[in-house]
Amino acid sequence: MRAGEDRCDVVVVGEALVDVFHDQVAVGGAPLNVARHLAGFGCSPLLVTRIGDDAHGRRVLDDMARHGMRTSGVQVDPHAPTGTVQVEETGAGSHRFVIARDQAYDRIDPDLARAAIDAHARDAGCLYFGTLIGRTQAGRQLLDALLGAFPSRRFLDLNWRDGQVSVADALASADLADEIKLNEDEFAMLAHAIDPVPGSGRVRPAIGAVDATAARLLARGRAQSLVVT
Repeated sequence: MRAGEDRCDVVVVGEALVDVFHDQVAVGGAPLNVARHLAGFGCSPLLVTRIGDDAHGRRVLDDMARHGMRTSGVQVDPHAPTGTVQVEETGAGSHRFVIARDQAYDRIDPDLARAAIDAHARDAGCLYFGTLIGRTQAGRQLLDALLGAFPSRRFLDLNWRDGQVSVADALASADLADEIKLNEDEFAMLAHAIDPVPGSGRVRPAIGAVDATAARLLARGRAQSLVVT
């Protein structure tokens, strides 16, 4: 947190975790990465997450301190571990991600989250969220509570992971957002979900169909913009 700043302009909700490679451990999680970059660009984000009372949790806090980030939105769970992802190399530069279940970020306390937002980010202009945080009923209830109480823009970074969140839940999250960021494969997945073509699977829409597909996605909910990477 930079000296003299007492308010946060962006609320970032979601997982803080560590990526465990064969030769190193790296602090990560899309929400934490986004909050870190926002801080680097001079913004004042409030990261709402939960870590374990363990070595990985201390690694997360140390990383946030090095980047001048506020930690008042970070909850510490006395029982559940800090989130971990085992990163396995599969050859040709690709990786397989094994995301552990029942981690501290699955148990973010909504009352503590609201208290942190009320204290530091009541007037924030944007709330960022992803889909991994909604993989449990508790996570979905947390998002419902925060989104219902948050009057400003909602930015969804889909960041979908197979086996963690259903396609239907990903589509429901998209319907709640004002702005959606997703990659080409996620775009194809949602396109197939709203307009299934027998035998097509999740094939990316043809160039000429991209605009029409995007328009259908935007027409479903409250979203005003869609960014495909």
